[in-house]
Amino acid sequence: MQDYSMLCQQYSHILGGEMNVKHGVCSVKKDRSNINLNIFGKPSRSGVALH
Repeated sequence: MQDYSMLCQQYSHILGGEMNVKHGVCSVKKDRSNINLNIFGKPSRSGVALH
């Protein structure tokens, strides 16, 4: 499991996010608040639209 954790850590480093290993699953959380998003040509800052 230690090798898996190291692999997850390297993956999170590549993506520039924070890693979390829970129940054998690697997830990486990354802040995406700097994305300029347009919906139907209008600027949007909705968190729902970013997911």
